[in-house]
Amino acid sequence: FALQHRGQESCGIAVSDTEGPKGIVNSRKDMGLVSEVFDAESLEKLKGNIGVGHVRYSTAGSSCRENAQPLVLNYVKGTLALAHNGN
Repeated sequence: FALQHRGQESCGIAVSDTEGPKGIVNSRKDMGLVSEVFDAESLEKLKGNIGVGHVRYSTAGSSCRENAQPLVLNYVKGTLALAHNGN
């Protein structure tokens, strides 16, 4: 909840456990404020020892769930989660 003063359009978190099965990324993202998208129960489900979080205030691109980050991509070597700042 510490990043709420930043983007207020959408938010998301992706996590992985490097001690567990490789290539598994659990994530949750949606439109809205951090406090609207996440609660204690949803955060409890995001177990891992490495992660990336993102809050979005769009300056380019449409305001929709598909543009919410982190982006989670499946590829030949597993799953990748990433977030960026920019166009």
